[in-house]
Amino acid sequence: SAGEAGSAQIWMKNIGSQTVGLADIQRADLFCGSAGNLNHLAHVSGSLGNNQWTEDFSAPEYDQNNNQLWDPGETLKVTARTTIPSQGGRVTVQFALSNGIWRSTEFTAS
Repeated sequence: SAGEAGSAQIWMKNIGSQTVGLADIQRADLFCGSAGNLNHLAHVSGSLGNNQWTEDFSAPEYDQNNNQLWDPGETLKVTARTTIPSQGGRVTVQFALSNGIWRSTEFTAS
């Protein structure tokens, strides 16, 4: 329900022309929550606590050529745990790499 921690799974495709290294992905900023009330989440490599996120870049499902790079055309899965709106509410996610490239999207909580 609203005000409680929940999980969001987000899939992003690299539609650019450059590869992104795993370390760059792990240093990215992820913001998630309701519009106007976003939380800045910390990256972790293990189990998720509140206001944390992790990536799934396992081969061959996501890292199709197993080179540990997010190549053009490949998909990155992000799992985030934070306070999200209740079912039917709008969730905003912003993902920003350290080089300034970013992506923002909204979806409905289910």
